Amino acid sequence: MLPKKLAFSNHGCLTGLNQEVLQNDFHRITNDNWNQTLRKAKAFHQSWAGKRIRTRRAGQYEDTVTEMNVIWEKDQAITLKEVLTLKLYTDFDQLQFELKKCFRFEQIGSMLDDEEDKDKGDVVMDVKEKDDEAKQVLERRLANFYHWRMSLQITLKKYGKAIRDMILYHGVNEKMILYPHVTTQAFHGPLSTTSSFHVSKTVRIYFVFLIVVYVHCVSLKCAVCNG
Repeated sequence: MLPKKLAFSNHGCLTGLNQEVLQNDFHRITNDNWNQTLRKAKAFHQSWAGKRIRTRRAGQYEDTVTEMNVIWEKDQAITLKEVLTLKLYTDFDQLQFELKKCFRFEQIGSMLDDEEDKDKGDVVMDVKEKDDEAKQVLERRLANFYHWRMSLQITLKKYGKAIRDMILYHGVNEKMILYPHVTTQAFHGPLSTTSSFHVSKTVRIYFVFLIVVYVHCVSLKCAVCNG
């Protein structure tokens, strides 16, 4: 989950999706990569399958980080920019990896809640400094991927369908720290999954993290995943 207050330009430091994937500070694709992906996105957008993708209902999305609010109507056709947004996400693993860090703040300090840790003043201060540095990197990343991040969030909200009662697999290549004081875990932002255990093992070699998606009701609002 992202921290509530972040300092970065509300319009990003680059002017659009093209510049963000070609000129960002974290990982760049080549002009040839961009041109090939754009051609593929145009071909799909003009195809019969592309023309079938439409919004299932009217809706809106409000982004708490940028304070942007987007509204759409039912039966709107997917745009070329939205197809390109998804194509860039699915076709370039390292670029996708850097983008997904915009949705997760790896804050070590939140794990130090036990009484025995509170007495370790030097350790806590060191962790706080690292968390502050991580926050600054996150702010720079959000500015670098402003347009792509927003477009991906909006596209998934507009055209995604609810996923209920499914077992999905997500491969990871490093150990994960899970918050120890809760019985259920949550994830934020896009997460690539597969229904095949074998596929998840080939995507990330070292560890496999099993995600079981069920309908979970909080108060009067049901929290489900879109895919």
